[in-house]
Amino acid sequence: MFCGWYTPALILFVEPFCYTNRMSEVSLHIIVKPKSPRAGVWRTPEGVLVRVTAAPVEGAANDAVIKALSAALGVPKSHLAITGGAGARLKKVTIVGLASAELATRIAALPELD
Repeated sequence: MFCGWYTPALILFVEPFCYTNRMSEVSLHIIVKPKSPRAGVWRTPEGVLVRVTAAPVEGAANDAVIKALSAALGVPKSHLAITGGAGARLKKVTIVGLASAELATRIAALPELD
């Protein structure tokens, strides 16, 4: 995944996860699967996968994504925002108040899905 088009952020290429780091916020690219039979957040070879049971209607799936990421990463929901791809399966999520090193640690702690 290429994220070199985000400027003027410090770009970190930690494969396979792509995130940018600004002063007090980190952006993370995730893959979302709405209307899944089970909800959760996993680490996959392609990146972070968020499955939600909500349908992508009127932002219900996006709200469920924020709730699932909040629980999985241990960050308050108010510190998370979908800043790109609100209507797509590939989303950019911005996390306020979390350093990139801490995000990498928390992603590494996620369960792996083959």
